[in-house]
Amino acid sequence: MQHDPARRSSVSLLCGRRASPKAFDDSQNFAEALPMEMSVRIFGELDAESLCSASRTCRLWRDIIEQSEQLWRRQCLLVRAVCQREVDKDRGDGFSWKVTLVRNYTRSCAKRDWLRGRYSSVSSADELLGRKMVPFDAETWGEILQAELNSNMNIGGIVFPLEQQTRDEDSVVYHGLYDTEGVPHTKSGDRQPVQVSIEFKKAGTFETVWQAKYYNYYKREHCQFGNKFSNIEYECKPNETRTLMWINKEVFN
Repeated sequence: MQHDPARRSSVSLLCGRRASPKAFDDSQNFAEALPMEMSVRIFGELDAESLCSASRTCRLWRDIIEQSEQLWRRQCLLVRAVCQREVDKDRGDGFSWKVTLVRNYTRSCAKRDWLRGRYSSVSSADELLGRKMVPFDAETWGEILQAELNSNMNIGGIVFPLEQQTRDEDSVVYHGLYDTEGVPHTKSGDRQPVQVSIEFKKAGTFETVWQAKYYNYYKREHCQFGNKFSNIEYECKPNETRTLMWINKEVFN
């Protein structure tokens, strides 16, 4: 998506492909029967690509979409969730919501892909052919690098972030905080199977099941015969497709 100052900014700039033209029945044109505010509210439920198609349906729809700052603001705030600094700067420089969206839409899509790890396992430039790339500043690359280093851990459906502490050739140390508040305590003598997973962008997903006992300290409800430990060590390696990590050894200390 590029912005040409010599031409009017068109909503079609937001789309990588154009919808096939279809015959439009004026009798089904709700915008002619509804108040302008209601039509804008209906169009506000569409995403950017659907707005592109709608703006090419008829002249009335195009005029409503092109002239509604409310529609552009909503789409622009979605872009701002990824590119906050860029959007705030453009707005501060006096650009309209529509122009701000046109200027930052492609950048937000590319940055979102990087943050989600889409390019974490790229081994050659050939794998990037056909991908839309834009230049990033140093601060944006710093955000992307930090996202590559961090991971999330899921224990029994509770997700919390892990921060990388140290790394060497043989091991990586992560730190995370798991809050057991609200987790039902285990009855005496019972163990509760707890699904555990950690997603590593380059090596795949680590999955295991803990047979855990939860002790409610404040109510003095105790699980007898439970073993305490300070840490768990896992020796594992990624599978051939790097989608899962196989556990070779599990040690409780």
